[in-house]
Amino acid sequence: MKYLGFDKLSPEEQKQKIEEAKPAMPKVYAGQMLLSLLESFAVVVIITMSMQNGVSFWIALGFVVFNWLCFMVPVNGSQILWGNVERDIAWKKFFSDIMANLVTLLAIAGMAGLFA
Repeated sequence: MKYLGFDKLSPEEQKQKIEEAKPAMPKVYAGQMLLSLLESFAVVVIITMSMQNGVSFWIALGFVVFNWLCFMVPVNGSQILWGNVERDIAWKKFFSDIMANLVTLLAIAGMAGLFA
């Protein structure tokens, strides 16, 4: 919340923002769930198909990390550059976002590797 500036609002403004956001929350959560399932599906396909074709888990994991590095990192960087992000927190937000993506991808890949 600090990075979004929510902590700088008065309690009344915070409550107003929360009330404004409530009607859209089901759609937002549904959209996030769909995006998370899509991300999970892509990682599972990369890991399982690679391992079924004789590629070791570590090489398949490298494919996932390469996907993160060459796709997700630039997308997050563009979001920071062109979004409404305060310049004093831009680097913190960038590294926070990309590392959260990496941890998520590695957790999904680890679980997929256990069952592949």
